[in-house]
Amino acid sequence: LAPNPGPLPRLSATVGEVPNAPIGLVSPPGTALTRGDFKATHEHPYPGSKSGSFTLEPQTLSLTDAAGKSTPLVAPPGQDELKAIFEGSAAFAASDRHDFNKSSVEGFGWAGALVSVKADAELSMGGSPAKSTSLTTYDTRTGAPATLSALLTPEQFKGIVDTIAAEAPKLLEGRDGARWSSREDVEAWVDANFGVQTQKDGGVVITVGSSDAVAGGGADTALTFTFQAPRDAAFRAAIGADKPLAGPAFPEPKKATADAIEQVRSQEMPDAALREHVLTALRADPATARLTNAQVDTLISQLGSRSKVDFLLKGLLGA
Repeated sequence: LAPNPGPLPRLSATVGEVPNAPIGLVSPPGTALTRGDFKATHEHPYPGSKSGSFTLEPQTLSLTDAAGKSTPLVAPPGQDELKAIFEGSAAFAASDRHDFNKSSVEGFGWAGALVSVKADAELSMGGSPAKSTSLTTYDTRTGAPATLSALLTPEQFKGIVDTIAAEAPKLLEGRDGARWSSREDVEAWVDANFGVQTQKDGGVVITVGSSDAVAGGGADTALTFTFQAPRDAAFRAAIGADKPLAGPAFPEPKKATADAIEQVRSQEMPDAALREHVLTALRADPATARLTNAQVDTLISQLGSRSKVDFLLKGLLGA
């Protein structure tokens, strides 16, 4: 494949909410994303009055490959980090006020060995909560966040920065002030806040976007730009699309397996019982018997419709 000449085509430029992915947790074929919950609360005592508190409640995220290896992508805070957060919250604490910082994550897309995640955060320190949205892309080969500049040529990355630096002020005109104070700020924002999505024709779309923390919302400052990614061999190698993902491939699940899951998904039953019914159906099918517990839990958590069940089975099985 020949290298892409010139800047990458800009497909869209909008101000508003950062878009959602069409399906919940989206990851490369043969892998599964699993959410986890973390919650910690620190009390701020006040003599002679009701105490205040600060609660940290981020969702965590891990990726499991077809071989069953789990890699944490969004990990819970360590003890030192947690201590620093709680100490910092004391400066804003108030009697009988219960502040919080919580976030949720969902899959945004994937390309090659990359998986992109959309995170919605909400911070309350008195008054209306400040909400923000961000996109982060992880390299499943390392478990670390990827940077856009490392995936593109310097000319391609510069072209994206030039486009956003020129168009963003027009989109944000009359809104909440300037977004960046220097070109370096634009470069840093582009480098970190991006997602990738594989299209039906095998092409990749790069979405650069986020919203600032704004009390009562964030849509007014949510910027989203999309670009057509390169189709050359260099880009495919950079995103890991030139090699098959690690781990064994699974065959297509039997239609009966999805039917069995469909029969129990709408029944009112405890989570544990639902899990056992789904496990029984999966274990009886040679095509799905090798699913890990984490992959099964991901499937169960997404049982919202028959089409979603089929989609997730195919994604989990690498079909």
